[in-house]
Amino acid sequence: MIASRINTEKIQLFLFDYGNVISRFDNSVVFNRIIGEDQSKWKEFSEIFFHPGGLSNQFESGKIGGDDLLTEIEKILGKRFERKWLKWAFCDYFTPITETTSLIRSLKEKKFHVGLLSNTNILHYESEISVNTIFPLFDQVTLSFEIGYRKPQREIFLDAINKFGGSPEQILYLDDIFEYVNAASELGIQTLHCDNTEKQICNLKQLLQKNGKL
Repeated sequence: MIASRINTEKIQLFLFDYGNVISRFDNSVVFNRIIGEDQSKWKEFSEIFFHPGGLSNQFESGKIGGDDLLTEIEKILGKRFERKWLKWAFCDYFTPITETTSLIRSLKEKKFHVGLLSNTNILHYESEISVNTIFPLFDQVTLSFEIGYRKPQREIFLDAINKFGGSPEQILYLDDIFEYVNAASELGIQTLHCDNTEKQICNLKQLLQKNGKL
């Protein structure tokens, strides 16, 4: 759904994804740190780490912990790292998207409910999400590693709907991945596909201002 088609009269909860909506990240930064510049090795690592049912899926579903993940990374690469450094290399690669954080603060000033729904893991939660200055502004939080489900599974969206307590069409969900936006839409949630986050956030803010919501 494009911003102009959103029914702003119904929205009570603005529900945000984290990665590439609130803060931008680039996996190549991590790959370069732990693997080096050989992109053929990046591909080999990615196929193991991100394949369905693989380490990323298990970690974001809460099936394995942070130490277990870092140990498995060492096994895949066949080398050992100083554990504190490896944790830093895996976690420190987020850059805030100021347009989104500004919008969240404006929404809270207007007494809207604001929430977070993210596929994430305990390491990123502890080192990045929970210490973000906007985290205390969220009225509700749904995190994949805490509930055992990941987008696009319907259960993760149902968790957010249940925490909200209202109807799905009163929620606007923002995500950069179309598959996840579509999954939310199938449950009746209003959505905004942030394929160009800064532009879409700007368009949404203008729409809300036009309709007297901001």
